[in-house]
Amino acid sequence: MEKLQTTKINGYEIKIHTFFDSNNSSYGDYNGVTKKIEYLKYLKINTLFINNILNYYQESDELNFIHDRYGSIFDFNKMVNTLKQNEINTGPVIDFLELKQSYNNWQRAQSFYKETNNSNVYLKNTTLQKYIAYDASYKNQEKEATDLLEYLDKIAAFYIKLNCSVLVFDNFDRYFSFSTSSAKNILYSKLHDFYMHIKQTYPNVSIVLRSKTLTYSESQKILKLLNKICDYIFVNKFSEYGLNKKYKNLIIAKFDYTHFIKDIKRYMDDDRYILSLSSDYVGRICSRWGDELNFNYEAAKTFLLVIASAKNSYSIYYGDELATLKVKIKNTNDFNEDNINELKRLLQSKKINNNTFLNSMHYLNKLSNNALMSWSNEKFAGFTKNPVTKFNVSEKYHVNNVETEKTIHNSSLVFWNLYMNLLNEKDLFDLFNANRVKISKHLARKGIIKIVKYYGGEKVIYLLNLTKQPRAVKISKRANILFSTYSNKIYTKLPNTLNPFESVIYTL
Repeated sequence: MEKLQTTKINGYEIKIHTFFDSNNSSYGDYNGVTKKIEYLKYLKINTLFINNILNYYQESDELNFIHDRYGSIFDFNKMVNTLKQNEINTGPVIDFLELKQSYNNWQRAQSFYKETNNSNVYLKNTTLQKYIAYDASYKNQEKEATDLLEYLDKIAAFYIKLNCSVLVFDNFDRYFSFSTSSAKNILYSKLHDFYMHIKQTYPNVSIVLRSKTLTYSESQKILKLLNKICDYIFVNKFSEYGLNKKYKNLIIAKFDYTHFIKDIKRYMDDDRYILSLSSDYVGRICSRWGDELNFNYEAAKTFLLVIASAKNSYSIYYGDELATLKVKIKNTNDFNEDNINELKRLLQSKKINNNTFLNSMHYLNKLSNNALMSWSNEKFAGFTKNPVTKFNVSEKYHVNNVETEKTIHNSSLVFWNLYMNLLNEKDLFDLFNANRVKISKHLARKGIIKIVKYYGGEKVIYLLNLTKQPRAVKISKRANILFSTYSNKIYTKLPNTLNPFESVIYTL
């Protein structure tokens, strides 16, 4: 099937409850996102990916509690509309593995608002009929018998009515078979019908499928389907590179640069792929892949360039633009692993000692990906002084935070902003946005990605060193270096070696 024109997504992924609290609750809230609109504009994004807010309705039997912590439906709608006014779309992530629970939460939200609809307490903040259309026919329905796509339809309608224009369906591949005979699969057929219904009714809404297990060949089959089921595929499987194949996020493995580069390069020539190096499943990439002591900023800059240098769409996981590191955990019981002692004994039986296991857990545990967004060097990184847990903040947050990094000219945050400005410079715009792109794999064994963009008789070339070691390179004598991850370095002559995490952009 011929590729249809799509808009490149420049995304940013957050969890609302860890982003910013405007209400002194220590939980991020909808108004907190609205208050940080200038920061989101500074990042030059056009899509904000958020967690599924329906999950908040299972936290309490009191609507007061939910409103006080996160805000009302009205506040959420205001947040979405404010983002849209600033040319930023909102994309909630809906997990197929939790679809039934989300549907139950949707019904729970309806019952909350139905009970308070005759009361003046919430009438001012939200109007049930406008945002959540209560359907009495579902009151006594057996939820177990409800079709998967019916859950999806109700949840999607909820978000679309709130003006969300991107819908992300995570772990979708657990329920559908996308083999060559998938057209005969009734679930695939329903998903196509759902997609067509959305497109006919809301043509400006984009459907994104996300998976950490989908192979490249499987994703290609989906994008080439005659009966479309999505507009984009969100790929975040790369976050699991550097994990032990057998023990996953229990043991750190040697990072295989060659395999990683050969894999990711295949996705970089198509804007229908949204690439991210991070996910909720495993710890911070700047701690795992980078250098926490000597090259923290430089590593973060290179990782940002990996996803934002070619034709693909991308999504930055919140904090990665700040070179955010892991959280500090002192007690093994704090890993939130119910069977941690059993895991330790299992690994000991495989001749893996406790120190190796605990060190790996510090770097790989997903607790680090639930840390508060770092806004300042204050005690709780800019949140209120009432910590929810002792794992609120990341290591070195007193340096790796928005307020401080904006004053450091070689920080990863300033680098990102300058890079975005470079891409939009009038004289370079056509070259940086060229359709003809070549991603080389011949330097992969060195841990270097080479990307070449062609426009007319000009070239712009990226050399990205993903490693902690210096790497020998050959750069044409005609090269003119435009940009580097080593912001303090003055290039009086062309380098023949790239230092650890040194990446350069030059023209020919």
